[in-house]
Amino acid sequence: MSDFYNNGGQAMLVKATDIDKYTDAASLKDLPIAAQKGALQQTIAESQFADSKLTLLPKVPQAVQELKAGNVVAVLVDAISAEQYVKQNPDLAVAKVEVVVDPTEAGSSAAVMKGNTDLMDYVNAEIKKYKDSGDLDKWFVEAKAQAEEMGLD
Repeated sequence: MSDFYNNGGQAMLVKATDIDKYTDAASLKDLPIAAQKGALQQTIAESQFADSKLTLLPKVPQAVQELKAGNVVAVLVDAISAEQYVKQNPDLAVAKVEVVVDPTEAGSSAAVMKGNTDLMDYVNAEIKKYKDSGDLDKWFVEAKAQAEEMGLD
């Protein structure tokens, strides 16, 4: 995996009516929560929310549907996705539950074929160049604005 190009953080989605109900891991004890199977969120849920009843689903939209249906009380997702789900679903909210993730250990990265060190070195150099110049952050802002203009937010 390449160096990280985005460390947007993690968030816990809940129903908007429950925003004050779930404020920390203890408030989710013995309650059903969901995360994407095989993703970073599964690892986080298993370590930071071990006292919750974890439901693992193949895709985030399925987890969100489980939340909306009342089958789980919260869904652990990346913060950028959480923000988008809340914009599209006014009945959802980002809970005040703290999700701790070391930014040096988690984020978005690129994958290349194992052993292709030349390509990996190139990708990492490009990531560094665009992070250092500020272009990468600028592009995220522009992409978000374009998505909103197109109704894809």
